[in-house]
Order: sequence, then structure tokens, then C-alpha cells
Amino acid sequence: MATFAVGREFGLQYPEDGIRKLKQLENSSAIWAQPMVLRLRPRVVSVEDENGDLVEQFPMELVTNPTAHLSANPRDVYNNILLFVVKEDKKRGRNLNPTEMHIFQCNRVSANDVVDDIKAFLSGHYKKVRTGRRDTGFMIGYQPAFVMELPARGFRDDTSASSDSSESFERDVNTLNRCFDDIERFVARIQSAAIAQRELEAQAHRQRTHRKQNSRTPIDPQSGILQMRAQLPGEFEFVDILQKFKLSFNLLAKLKNHIHEPNAPELLHFLFTPLTVILDACRWGLGRNIAPQVKLSKVVSPLLSRETRELLQNCLTSRESDVWMAMGEAWRI
Repeated sequence: MATFAVGREFGLQYPEDGIRKLKQLENSSAIWAQPMVLRLRPRVVSVEDENGDLVEQFPMELVTNPTAHLSANPRDVYNNILLFVVKEDKKRGRNLNPTEMHIFQCNRVSANDVVDDIKAFLSGHYKKVRTGRRDTGFMIGYQPAFVMELPARGFRDDTSASSDSSESFERDVNTLNRCFDDIERFVARIQSAAIAQRELEAQAHRQRTHRKQNSRTPIDPQSGILQMRAQLPGEFEFVDILQKFKLSFNLLAKLKNHIHEPNAPELLHFLFTPLTVILDACRWGLGRNIAPQVKLSKVVSPLLSRETRELLQNCLTSRESDVWMAMGEAWRI
């Protein structure tokens, strides 16, 4: 989930500081969890991607303070968290980077069990740890930060509407909620990439400043996780999320007479904030704004309905309208 430099100058010394910093980042939607596999070996702790490729590894002798954070609140996003600190490796001349805290959210295994395993490895009691990949079925609940509630009754003007119409309405609302969830995760992902990129740049600056006379001194390899987190989504993923914005606009226009608190115009304004963030990331990461490129047929579809265009024309602020107009013809036909 995150990697933080440890020290008084960074305002982070203890595990609870790491959780506090996570929650601070949550306020800016800058947390994006990337699936990884943590593998314990007698001499190292390895972090691998989903394909089994090594991302980063830490000497076991440098790992300290393994800690589990569990919450009794089922709505707490930061639950079943594993934290451990990796100290500077001064013996190998790798003291340019500060001591770091690494934070993972455990899935299908208790963070307490992982902490016990790490402690066993640190004390040399390898045989006490069960071999193989853990999957105890331990699950945590996830509650998205924004969900549009489906009214229990009275959500249609026509109280005699058929069950088919009611099912269609519910299906549209569920689709809209899924789009919102995907958009929120996508924004968290690109904001997390920006934070990781800034940390990589800070590491590079420290290395340039403190590098000794030997110009061939290699760059500290202890940034594999940050390098992975700094990668922006690919162009296909940007196209896909922009399609979900267009679909959301169409659904809001379709449902505008039946959704309240928040209503369709309020949700429309809500969507333009992440849309602006994503368009900025398009220019930053891909070198261009891909939305206006009509030749990219995947962005053209779905076309905005007449009702959607009317909703946009009547509800957008002047700044939001400028963003909409800049999106290109495919967003106006």
C-alpha cells in the first residue's frame, strides 16, 4: 500500500505513525493497493508481483518491528495491515536512503499470522513457520468511499411501473455505482503514482548529493516497489475509464427524475473533479490529451444522448463547460 521514510525529520517513527499517514493520504484519495506476494526466506524478505517476478527484496537482518494493525470496525478501509521497518544497510554502503517503513494490506491471511512468521524468521526458528503460500480464507470488508444509495421505495414517479422497469432502474443504478467505484480507484492509482514518482526523485537527489567520488557507484536498488507504484496506467486503461465517464453521464441523464440526495446535477459536478485529474494525467503520462482524438474509436463510444447533452448544457459551471468543450467532437455528438 505504501512506503514511507522513517525518522523524526519525516514525522514518522512508530507503526501508529504509518497508519496515521495512510489516513492522511486517504483524504486526497492517494492510496492505491497493488496486488503483491510477500515471500519469507531465511535471509531475505522478497516482494513479488502477481506473475512471480521479483520487485524488491530486503535482507532479513535489517527487518525490524513487524506489526499488525487490525480494526474492529468492518467499514475501516485500513484493516488487517502489516507494517515492518527496513533499516539502513550501512555495512554495504547503502546509507543514502533513510530507514523505510513498508505497509501491506493482507488478503486471505491474518496480518497477525504474518507478523508471527516474520518474528520466527528473525529469531531463526524457521521450522516453526509452515511452508507454502498462505490462504486461510481470512477476509476483510471493503466499503467504497462513495456509493449512491438505491432508495427503498418511491424512486419512480409512476408507482404502477412494471417489475421489468423497476429491475431496469436498479440495474442502471448499480452500473452507475460501479462506474463511480472504478473512477475513484483509477484516480487513487494515478495520485499514488505521482507520490511514488516524487519519492523516487527525492531518492535520486539524495544519491546525487551524497554519492562519493566513485561515479560508478550503483543506484540503490531498494526502490523496486516505488518504481512499480510510479507507473501510470496504460493508454488502453485511460480510454476505458473515459468511456465510463461517458456512460455515467448518459445514466445520470436517464435517471435524473428518479435519483435524489444526491441528485443528477450534483453527481455530474462530482464527476468533473476526477475527470480533470485524469485528463491532467493523460497529458503528464502519455504526452497528450487522448480524449479529443476522434480516430480513437474506443473513446467515441458510447456517444452522449440528446438528454445527456441537454443536462450538461444546463447544469455545468463555466469551468466545467470549458473542460467538456475541450474534450473534442466525440463528446458533443
